[in-house]
Amino acid sequence: MKILKVLLISVIATMSVSCGNVTEEIYLNEDGSGEYGLYYDMIPAAVDMSMQMAVMFGKVDTTNSMAMDSLRNAVLNKVWEDFPDKVDSVIDLAEGVPDSLLNYGNNRQYVEKTHGYMRGSREEGSIYMGMKYPFKGTTELNGYLDFVNRSQQAKSAGRRGVSVSGINSTKTDATYTFSKNKFTRKVKISNPQDPEEKSFALLKNMMSDATYTTIINTPKNVEKVKTKGQYSIEGKKVIFTYKLLDILTGEADMDLQITLED
Repeated sequence: MKILKVLLISVIATMSVSCGNVTEEIYLNEDGSGEYGLYYDMIPAAVDMSMQMAVMFGKVDTTNSMAMDSLRNAVLNKVWEDFPDKVDSVIDLAEGVPDSLLNYGNNRQYVEKTHGYMRGSREEGSIYMGMKYPFKGTTELNGYLDFVNRSQQAKSAGRRGVSVSGINSTKTDATYTFSKNKFTRKVKISNPQDPEEKSFALLKNMMSDATYTTIINTPKNVEKVKTKGQYSIEGKKVIFTYKLLDILTGEADMDLQITLED
């Protein structure tokens, strides 16, 4: 079981939270170094999944707003029963992992530098699970993200039983560069899901409102942004928002370029 902690990052990175909103955030320094993070709030993810299941199996009248609100409150209270009132824990991904795995390529560096955590409280109304990884440049960041993808592929290959269509097979390969005040991301989506397949209906119902957000914190003011997706600028921060279903079907164009002021 301990070895599965190594794959925590891949579980999050490949959006295996079926109903949750996932956020990835990059803090970029002028020399190209920075920090990569990925996180989601476990509480609304669990509530939304339970609500979707209740609707799918006809346990609530969706036209009755009072009934829906009552159900959501009941589900929320039930979800909190499965979580502590407050948590602030660090997940040591390297603990218990055999040297044979850590000593392969740059795995030891990737695992030992990854900071996994679970943080939040009932008073705050949220519990975040996520991870952070400091990188010296985009070359290291790209290598780390490739490691995450390979870890997920290994986990999916070893998984038994039937999984929800789209969660495990769709893969996103992101490549980042930072040169001459231009921060660029190129994303290739492989094995997209066919929205016409009957098995996709369940996935669509469970993830209809789910989003994937990319936040780039830049070291300088932003001169311009080039992308086909939805975005907003808040000072030195650029926020890109995608529908999770569009990513799974390959319809999302996640390429972006941010030009910084001199």
